Amino acid sequence: MTLSAVEQTKFRAWLAHRLLLKIEILIPEYIHSNEMGEDIYDKGIESVMESYVTDAAKLEFHWTPSPFDKS
Repeated sequence: MTLSAVEQTKFRAWLAHRLLLKIEILIPEYIHSNEMGEDIYDKGIESVMESYVTDAAKLEFHWTPSPFDKS
């Protein structure tokens, strides 16, 4: 079975959204597992987390077209 262009677009949008949600969950783990120490507290943890979420939102996903795709 192959997906139509609309189905592919919807799936890819859903996938990108879900990945961003998972990234937001992982940010505190990243912050606490890296030796950021005083720097993070000087800037404020909320501000740092917000910056990471903003940065993660800029991720782009590029799928190459399948050579077998006819849609």
